[in-house]
Amino acid sequence: MAESVPMAEAEFRAPYPKYLDWLRYLSAFLLLTYAASKMLGRQFSLPPEIALRPVGALSGYQLAGSITAIPTPMR
Repeated sequence: MAESVPMAEAEFRAPYPKYLDWLRYLSAFLLLTYAASKMLGRQFSLPPEIALRPVGALSGYQLAGSITAIPTPMR
């Protein structure tokens, strides 16, 4: 038999904050995009031209693209 919460105790509980709903949906979206990029092999993929260059020789744009796996145009 399930225990029920006394009415007096239930009345004093704080209401559920609405920002936690948005946080839940944001977390689910980030997890979904992470899983999709992992399964498609797009996470941390680099073009060979950038991968072979030393990190000090990369521009800021190329370095940011190599960390986030954003394709960068080759010059």
